[in-house]
Amino acid sequence: MKNMSLTEIKKKLTPEELKEFDEWMTGQTVPVLDNGEEGVYEHDFKRWLRWKREGAPEPIWD
Repeated sequence: MKNMSLTEIKKKLTPEELKEFDEWMTGQTVPVLDNGEEGVYEHDFKRWLRWKREGAPEPIWD
């Protein structure tokens, strides 16, 4: 599983989507990347994106 930097995510989302994603991620465990930056698990980002853009069921944190 790949980890994504916030810089990568910002390039893929609109400002409104970025705000919504940030709110959705609040309180979740995230990786610390090799450069010390906070990241996001790619799996979490893809699940959120499918929910928002493709109408998939809302992801549930397990």
